[in-house]
Amino acid sequence: MNGQLSLMMLYELLAESIPDCQPLMQNTDGLEMIIPADYKEIYLELCREWEAITQLQLEHDQYSKMVIGDVNNYIAVNTAGKAKCKGRFEYKDLALHKNKSFLIIPKAVSAFFIDNILPEQFLQDNRNIFDYCGGVKIKGDWDFQEIAVIQRRPAKYNNYTKQQKYDFLKANGWEQSWDNDNWVRSDAANKEANTGIDTDHAFNYVTGKEATIERNTLQKTLRYYISNKGSKVFKVNKTDKREIQIESGKWMQTIFNLHVEKPWEEYDINESYYLDKIYKEIHNICPPKKQLDLFADE
Repeated sequence: MNGQLSLMMLYELLAESIPDCQPLMQNTDGLEMIIPADYKEIYLELCREWEAITQLQLEHDQYSKMVIGDVNNYIAVNTAGKAKCKGRFEYKDLALHKNKSFLIIPKAVSAFFIDNILPEQFLQDNRNIFDYCGGVKIKGDWDFQEIAVIQRRPAKYNNYTKQQKYDFLKANGWEQSWDNDNWVRSDAANKEANTGIDTDHAFNYVTGKEATIERNTLQKTLRYYISNKGSKVFKVNKTDKREIQIESGKWMQTIFNLHVEKPWEEYDINESYYLDKIYKEIHNICPPKKQLDLFADE
């Protein structure tokens, strides 16, 4: 408390003694203010007076840019070009106890404000699947459960002969085109230009649309990302059966506890989710009408 009151005294001393001084933010161990360059020596002298009174030692830094969400969440770039990210904007060298979920969001926000890179471009350039992953843990009288819609061909169609497939397709709106093994929809326009598909592909297309809902209990610690397809993951209370989505709304999840390396497109990332989160952070700091100012010098 004594340290906080001492900082308040410094805050008041600077604000009242330096014309056009603009306080930006203050927390328990520091403060940031805009000081006109002509008053730098006066600022330093006032700080020395405060140090003599309080017997405390100050450290100083100068910033070329500050992007402030609030006192605990900000990006600061010093005059040497080194960026410091705090709170929800932090993503470098995170301690083990800190949440490393969805690092693509603070990375993209920092790139936008520091390097003038649009989020859409940043996502195109970042293909590190782990940056898109979130992590959750559960304790106590709760389980994670995954609800997925599984589309598969009903078992009754598995042993159809070729002739049965022919008959089935003809009875369900298909007809043979230029070959016995080439099929088109009977209502297709310009059939002459339609090359069609073979018997097995046509049969699988027609019969492979039966959907079933599956619910599975998952482990207590999950890593997942937001995908276009996938499943919904819920926290389910074992006693009263309450269900809480880990990602509310329309967003689907893909469980990624086991890393699998594959072509980027096969991860099926839903970029809309990440862009929504990134732009929400940007708009909280810089309303859309003011964003063009960031690119005015280009």
